[in-house]
Amino acid sequence: MARHLKLVTNRVATQATELATAVPQVLAYRLAGIPVPVTAPSAHDRGEIRFMGDDMLAVSTECWNTLAMHTLRASQVLALSFMRPYWFPWAAAGPSADSAALPSAVTGMVREGMAPMHRRAAANARRLGARLK
Repeated sequence: MARHLKLVTNRVATQATELATAVPQVLAYRLAGIPVPVTAPSAHDRGEIRFMGDDMLAVSTECWNTLAMHTLRASQVLALSFMRPYWFPWAAAGPSADSAALPSAVTGMVREGMAPMHRRAAANARRLGARLK
C-alpha cells in the first residue's frame, strides 16, 4: 500500500512538473503572437486567440467534471466504510480497507483532475514548439 501510494505521488509530482514547464511555453507563444493594439490582428492571430479561449473553457470543464466524478466515487467509498459496521456487525472490527484507501483516493483525485490540463498543455507546447522550428 505504501509503495503504491509513493509511486502515485511520484507520478503526480512528475505530471505537475511537466505542467509547470509546458504552460509558460504555451502562454509565452500565445501572448507574443497577440499584436500591439495599433495593428489589426491577422487571421492566424485571431484564430489562435479564439482557440486559446475555447481550449481554456474546454479543459476547465473537463477538469471539473473529472474532479466531481472522482469526488463522488470517493464519497461513496467513505460512506460505505462508515455504514459497513451497521450492515455487517459480525464482520471484523477495525479500520476497513476502504478507509485505508482514502489517502490514495485523494492523490488519485489530484492526478485525474490534473490529467486533462496536462494533456492539453503538453500537446499545445508540442504544436506551438513545432511551429517555431
